Amino acid sequence: MPPPALSILYTSQQDMEDFLSPLGVRVRADHDADGALSAAEQRAITYAVNGGTETILFYTYSRYDPAVLANSWSVNRWATYFACYQLCCERVDPIPETLITLIEDATTKLEQIQLGRHAGLPGIPVRRTQAPVWSNVRVDPLYQFKCIRVEKGRSSKGPNTRPVVPDYPEAFCPEY
Repeated sequence: MPPPALSILYTSQQDMEDFLSPLGVRVRADHDADGALSAAEQRAITYAVNGGTETILFYTYSRYDPAVLANSWSVNRWATYFACYQLCCERVDPIPETLITLIEDATTKLEQIQLGRHAGLPGIPVRRTQAPVWSNVRVDPLYQFKCIRVEKGRSSKGPNTRPVVPDYPEAFCPEY
């Protein structure tokens, strides 16, 4: 039984045909070389489309909302490259050198985005959990433990504000 279909796709069969040509996609998907695509051969194209989308999600899911990524031209092109690559690998067909170069370039950029070393995708906002937050702190030497205190009224109310976990002495010893 195949896995459930993805709700958001970043590429399509039409995008693959625009890149490889309709004949190039059909030749790589037509396993029995009868000139027509059967249901199983069409499923190979669907798997390639899903695989291209999942490859993009692998690199970008922690930083970007999947629904927002569908608006990126770069994501569409990269997903198309990965889908075409997977379709070529389906029957161990020769992979065009241009496609190999594009895959290596896309993988390098996606790895940089995943690690946070790249500025990000142009025009695509990061997840709210990735947005910067700040904490205004003050040092109060009157406290025996945790002298540095966060001033909650002046700090960011963003999603990254984590609950403060009290240490053992603070939880069970009153401070005067």
